[in-house]
Parts: sequence; C-alpha cells; structure tokens
Amino acid sequence: MGKLLSEGFRRVFIGKRFYVCLIILICLAFLDVVIYRVANKFVDYELLHADTLIFSGLGLDVLFTAITGGMLISKDYSNNTIRNKIIIGHSRTNIYLCNWIVTAAIALVYHVAYLFVICALGIPVLGGGEFPSGEMMVNLLITVPLLLAFSSLIEFVCMSIKNVGGAIVAIAMHYVVSFMSLPLLLIQQKNEKLYEFLQEFVPSMQMEVIQQSYNEIPEHAALMVIYSIIIAVAATVGGILIFNRTDLK
Repeated sequence: MGKLLSEGFRRVFIGKRFYVCLIILICLAFLDVVIYRVANKFVDYELLHADTLIFSGLGLDVLFTAITGGMLISKDYSNNTIRNKIIIGHSRTNIYLCNWIVTAAIALVYHVAYLFVICALGIPVLGGGEFPSGEMMVNLLITVPLLLAFSSLIEFVCMSIKNVGGAIVAIAMHYVVSFMSLPLLLIQQKNEKLYEFLQEFVPSMQMEVIQQSYNEIPEHAALMVIYSIIIAVAATVGGILIFNRTDLK
C-alpha cells in the first residue's frame, strides 16, 4: 500500500493540474482580499474583515479537488494504470483506499492554502474581526470531516463511472444543490424538520450553514460531523464493493 501511495502522490506532484489549480485558488483568495479592501474604502460602517472570508473558499476547495483528483482517477482508467496495478498484485481495496487518501490530501492542501492566504494577507490588510474566536475554530474543525466526505463522494463517482465523465460529474456535484433552490424552498415551507435534516446531512448544505453563520457554532454541530463521517464511510465502502465487481477488461 505504501508503494501505491507513493506513486499516487508522485503523479499528483509531477503533474501540472495540481499546481495550476493551486495557483488559481491562491489568486482567487488574493482577489477576495483586494475586493474587500476596495469595498471598505466606500463604507463608513460595518467594515468587511477577514473573518468573513475564512470559509468562503470551501466551494473552491471541492471544485479544484474534483478537477485534480477526479481527472487523475479518470486518466488511471484511460491509461489502463488501474488494470496494470491489479496485474502486478495490488488488491482492488488498497487501490481504492490509496486513491481516496490522495484525493482527501488534495482537498486538505487546497483548504489550507486558501486559509493561509486569508490569514497571512487578509488579517493584516482587513483586520481579523472575530477570528480566531472559539466558535470559528470549532467550525474549522467541522470542515475537515466535511471535506473528507466530499473526497469520498468524488472518489465514488469517478471510480464508478470509469472515464472522464466521472470527473465531470464530480466537478458539478457540489453545485447541484444550487439548481435545486426552488424545491428546497418548498421543503422548507412545508416540512421544516426535513429541511433541517437536509441542512445537517447534505455536504453542500452543511457548507452553506457554516458559511452563513461562520462566527456561530451550528446548533447540531456534532450531528453534522457524524453525518459527514457516515457519508465518507458509506461512499468508500460502497465504492470498494462496486470496484471489486468491476470488469476492467
């Protein structure tokens, strides 16, 4: 398994896609700070501080993870890399788990990179606001299992579809909830308990909860973490079961 991980990370770090996405992410974080700085010049009250940007990059983290990790898995299929790994004796379970570890690591690197820019540049320029309050630090911890859940779903989709289409679906996956705003609004009006459950369970909606109330700990924060872990485990186990039955000929 160590050799699989070593090879997986080697392919990530020698490829251009990882660095291109990382550079774009850093530039977008820099741009966020600049926009806030310019906006503050025209506002005499409620100045925008860096604390409001801390969780703004979560959607970008997921997007670029899907682009980098998803395309890496898709190329493994198209180049018969996965088939060759099996031929030389690696188990399918180890191959799947190693791909998940690499994908999750990519997500965390992108997350840390965005936070680093906001903290290193945004706090001196904009002021930290309420960061680092205890509530915001708890929310930062909640984002870790949330990103792991997203990584598991990206891995599941890409390993199941087995071509570039899997990467495309993974890239669009997070934004599906945005296109369901009307049905979700109806659910909120008709069944508030169901809507609250969806907010706590669906990763994209969890993300919105954290972003909208960045300086407050969600009411059911522990449940959100548990749901993220359940999604990560279920997607991984389900993906392994499907992959073990997949015909790669």
